[in-house]
Amino acid sequence: VKRVEFISDTIAYIILKGHWCDIVMNVHAPTENKSNDIKDRFYEELEHLFDKFPKYPMKILLGDFNAKVGREDIFKPMIGNERLHEISNDNGVRVINFVTSKNFTKLAVSRQTTHRFHTERFNLKKINEVEGKEQYCVEISNRFAAMENLETEVDVNKAWETVRENIKMSAKESLCYYEPKKHKPWFDEGCSNY
Repeated sequence: VKRVEFISDTIAYIILKGHWCDIVMNVHAPTENKSNDIKDRFYEELEHLFDKFPKYPMKILLGDFNAKVGREDIFKPMIGNERLHEISNDNGVRVINFVTSKNFTKLAVSRQTTHRFHTERFNLKKINEVEGKEQYCVEISNRFAAMENLETEVDVNKAWETVRENIKMSAKESLCYYEPKKHKPWFDEGCSNY
């Protein structure tokens, strides 16, 4: 983190020592029922801040714009077809005007939400050790021996599910999960001071 600055109660930014993103601006726009003067002041402050930075670093603008962007045809080139509301409110029109005046890039729908997949990885280094290998063999043998006593399943999908679960449970019991190192070189002492 190079710098953090709070412009007002509703606008702040952070400048990072990043490779792909240098500036992140966080905003909280006035609600729809606020006066036009308050909204105008907010967007003037935001525009002044945005224009203060050079064009070349990537800027991410995020926050709560208290906006409803509708499905009006006029907004399709900037927003696309995927919109929640039928009709835009005043804040929605203001957001659209701001982002079009600043040549913002429209995100693909797949990038508009954050997808996090939790994948469990087994510690396969243990299987190369004698003790880990023996423990895994015992676990898997016991589980499959128990399966032999069950009645024969005719459904192939259910049988596969049972086999897969037994393999996963054996690995979980004997190998445990692999915990990757949390390597975040960007989070340095300067970040923790903020």
